[in-house]
Amino acid sequence: SDSFVTAADDLRALLKEKAGVDAPAAPEKAFTIRLGLRGSKVMEGVRDILDLSGLPHAEQAYAIVPIRETGERLTGYALVGQGEPGAYYAAQTFRQLIEGALHKAKAADEIELPVVAIRDWPDLGERGFWGSYGPGNAQDIAFMASRRFNLVEIHTPRRFAEGGAYTAAIDPGLMAATRKHAVKLVPIITHLDHLPKSLFEKLPELRAQGDKAKVGELQAACHAHPAYQKLLNDWMRSLAEHEGVEDVCAWLSELENCPKCSCDECSKENWFVSEARMLVRAWQDGRKVKPSLRLRILLTQGSYPHNALVLHAVPPEVGISYYSGVHTYSVSREPMVYPLLREFAQGG
Repeated sequence: SDSFVTAADDLRALLKEKAGVDAPAAPEKAFTIRLGLRGSKVMEGVRDILDLSGLPHAEQAYAIVPIRETGERLTGYALVGQGEPGAYYAAQTFRQLIEGALHKAKAADEIELPVVAIRDWPDLGERGFWGSYGPGNAQDIAFMASRRFNLVEIHTPRRFAEGGAYTAAIDPGLMAATRKHAVKLVPIITHLDHLPKSLFEKLPELRAQGDKAKVGELQAACHAHPAYQKLLNDWMRSLAEHEGVEDVCAWLSELENCPKCSCDECSKENWFVSEARMLVRAWQDGRKVKPSLRLRILLTQGSYPHNALVLHAVPPEVGISYYSGVHTYSVSREPMVYPLLREFAQGG
């Protein structure tokens, strides 16, 4: 896979740059580094590979195992992953061992490596950031991955394609970088109260009705208009069509006093619940393109008083991310995850 190749190439490049050592992919050397999955052919003959399958987030778990010949002479190390991300992290940890040894080396042609046996796994399955990542950020992915971050949630540029579909683009270089470094890329459908003016200029019929239809520069769309559901469907489908996208994070309106539509149909249901239902329908439409597509909905400070209703409205297979600018950007000693969400999470 891409991350396997990257991990091996990075180790070779480090040895070449820092020690002037060429390390070709040759099986018979005085000292061998094997990189692979537990149970794979490359691990045949390696003793004492620790069990990884029962660990939390096992796909990311890894072991570094000394390889010994008869007489217990150390002849190499096995960098073993339970899954491909785990193998990548094994190589990252071994790289740190080599870097430390090279820093302390007394001679240019030799280093001293500690004799270690390591079994490691993450407590958190996803570790990362959201933001506006583009073509200039590909190098940041390698930096993040070397520190075991494995998630970027990204905003994407959007436009109306020929034929009128609302589509989103993901930079191919950024997507390639995430594949190479075992990072999950999750595109964002942004706060639904932050839709751009250009959208309403293109589709003026989407403008909400009533005295709360616009708040400052923010314009609401009418949930009852079929063109709005189609727009969300198009957006979700265009993200699903990108190779490597398996999850989409959709953000509810951010502000409690966000613009809303007051038409008879929109007034029948809580605004944030209605947004969540529309996003679920868009996701269900996106699964026609990619059946494996997953959805996570971001709660907000706007939805905060209504989160119980939102959680009740979404199907159990939809993920929930918690954000509230008022409550999560805080140095309070109060638990950030409040009882409603703790109970929801404990329910699976």
